Amino acid sequence: MHLAYEDARLFGVVDIVRSPGDFIREYGLGPDPLEPAFTLRAFRKILHKRRGRIKALLLSQDIIAGIGNLYADEALFRAAVDPRRTIDRMTDDEVRALYNAIRNVLREAIAFKSRDGDYPARFLVQHREEGDRCPRCGGTIRRTVVATRTTYYCAKHQR
Repeated sequence: MHLAYEDARLFGVVDIVRSPGDFIREYGLGPDPLEPAFTLRAFRKILHKRRGRIKALLLSQDIIAGIGNLYADEALFRAAVDPRRTIDRMTDDEVRALYNAIRNVLREAIAFKSRDGDYPARFLVQHREEGDRCPRCGGTIRRTVVATRTTYYCAKHQR
């Protein structure tokens, strides 16, 4: 057994904690989307009565833990939701699609060990350049800023 730590962007920290629960409480983290308690119902409750942009919420670690910029873009891409969309304008079908996309993206990221170059061509991460072609519909990939983060999305299928 060994511990491997990779942090190309130098944002990470290694810490020793007594328990995961202590860590979550100490850092004020929201629920982990891969935990069994993170159900569609729980996700709907998180979104209830919120009005901000959906991508900003996904990046808020105190609301939902573990979704970084790349995975927020990927989940929104798969759910066909514009990252600039306000939460209160999302349909029930979009909420369901986003919930499923979040969980699937994180599971796949773990399986691919989060290395950008290892993702299949169908992933948005392989097309994160303005003007590139969407692997899903052939639309144009656009670049914008949401919650101070560079954001990529398909201008055609993400509405």
